[in-house]
Amino acid sequence: MKQLTAITIFLLLFFLSWPAMAQSDHAVTGDIIKVVTPNNRARICPYPLCGTGEHLARIKTGTKLKVIDFINKGYAYVYEVNYKGKVGYISQYDVEVLR
Repeated sequence: MKQLTAITIFLLLFFLSWPAMAQSDHAVTGDIIKVVTPNNRARICPYPLCGTGEHLARIKTGTKLKVIDFINKGYAYVYEVNYKGKVGYISQYDVEVLR
């Protein structure tokens, strides 16, 4: 009986601490991200996930940006960033999180 109680307490503590142990797979406000899309094809959009030809600028591969805010679109995150004085949005699929 003591073993069952000890196992129950261990499992309870383990699962209660699970969110704290999980690493976020997306950037959050203040993180640094690096553009990884090849051939300078990443785009800054005036609103999240804009269409072809609607972008404000193309961003050079390797450029580092600071995340102002992020939005969960359900199937992807988009990050609000400032690039050369323009505030816009970039897809999580175009960047790597450096933290």
